Amino acid sequence: MKRLLLCTSVLLLVTAVPVLAQEKNLQKGVAAYKNKNYTDAIPLLQSELVKSPDSKEANYYLGMALWNTGNSDSALVFLKKAYQRDSKNAEYTWSLGNLYLEKNMFVEAEQVFQAGLAVGKKSYKSRFYYGLGQAEMASDSLNSAIVYLMHAREADAKDVKTYIALGEAYSRQKVNSVAIENYRKAVELDSTLIDIRYELARLLYKSQQFNDALAEYKIIVQMDPSYRDAYYQIANLYYRAEPRGSRFPEAIENAEAAAEVDSTSVELTRLLTQLYYGTRDYAKAAEAYGRLAALDTLSAREYLDWGRSYQALKQNASAITALEKAVAMDSTLDLHFDIGTLLYNEQRYPEAIVHYEKKAQADSQSVGAYLNMGFSYIRLQKYAEAVKAFRKGVELRPDDLQGHLWLAQSYAMLDDLEQAKNEYMVVAKLDSTDAASRRYIGFYHLMKKQYPSAISYLQRSVALESGDAQAHLWLAQAFLLNHQGDQALVEYRRVLQLDPSNKEAQKRVKILE
Repeated sequence: MKRLLLCTSVLLLVTAVPVLAQEKNLQKGVAAYKNKNYTDAIPLLQSELVKSPDSKEANYYLGMALWNTGNSDSALVFLKKAYQRDSKNAEYTWSLGNLYLEKNMFVEAEQVFQAGLAVGKKSYKSRFYYGLGQAEMASDSLNSAIVYLMHAREADAKDVKTYIALGEAYSRQKVNSVAIENYRKAVELDSTLIDIRYELARLLYKSQQFNDALAEYKIIVQMDPSYRDAYYQIANLYYRAEPRGSRFPEAIENAEAAAEVDSTSVELTRLLTQLYYGTRDYAKAAEAYGRLAALDTLSAREYLDWGRSYQALKQNASAITALEKAVAMDSTLDLHFDIGTLLYNEQRYPEAIVHYEKKAQADSQSVGAYLNMGFSYIRLQKYAEAVKAFRKGVELRPDDLQGHLWLAQSYAMLDDLEQAKNEYMVVAKLDSTDAASRRYIGFYHLMKKQYPSAISYLQRSVALESGDAQAHLWLAQAFLLNHQGDQALVEYRRVLQLDPSNKEAQKRVKILE
């Protein structure tokens, strides 16, 4: 009998050891899970389940630990076991339903959450309604989702996540006013929800509540100075403020702050180009357009403004390149005259002529195109072509003084003295103060031996421009050839005053004195 009792005691001792060990593994595993030491929790809980596979607690915490380490498939197995062993446990129900949601198993999620509601645990009622709302939203059943979420809100009026979900649901239904109300309530309950505040600001902007949107974006950048999109939106709001351009300095300040966070944003760089160009900061505009071109394809308008920026900076070669790309993209842009003028300034006269011709083809009434074409031909010493261009220009605008003047000079270079004189006569008629035209007309009459006429025109010329040595010399010659030696001597002496080295005047003075 004594031996039997001894054996029984030993047996009890042996069987008690694993029970204690099991309890120890479970406690350690749960503690490790709660301390977020999931990799330590998993083997402890697995060891527990080897000995007690029906342990609902071990199944639950092992499932949660596996879920938190990214192994959702295995997690589902254990969470289902925990739920099956205690379907009235609200925490098990909530966790399993959420895992179903994550795995897009919406029917299963709804079944679990509905079962949770049936159990009737009041403290979880809001959660289960929320879960049902999430399942319906994921299935795009927005009306049903809103009903469930409103029940959740009634069950717990301070649950932030419910207001966020309602805001999303109404936003997806494009009922922005109600979405805004719910997002506002969410940030009222938790002011740290920076992304929800951003969504609120976005909807306010979309609803044209610009001042309220601006206020929200400003709060966001105060909360997080690295929030690039908020800076961008602030800049965009200032950019669009009326009257246009009135808030550009503030827009630039915020856009530049955003660029410090991310200089590779296409939309931000594009906004900066518009702001710099709009404020006539052409140096920064040109640089920003360069960065934008490296990030994205420019539009014809953007190439145009880039070219205008270079044009303002007098960087003609770069301006030409940008403007030519603008025209290549949009042939309706009226830029040929501008490009031609830039090419002329770069002394690229043949290319300039091509653009002036295109301008004239597009607009046959463009006086400037013909005149500038004439100037280009003169630079190339193609005077016959210059005459044609200037002639077309003055035909379109008969009172164009410069056109007639350059046409006259082109005829003179071709030794067509008669036509040159005729054009200079027009110039003299158009401008009573022009000395050069009267000098040439006087010279023409001098060559034709019409000395009284020559004297008349040359006297008028030197009266208008007394420092013109050539005009005084021709006048002296006209007087001399008209047998007016005393007057000729006066003019020759005047030539020497203006040009002491003039050989002709020196010789004539000696003869006449």
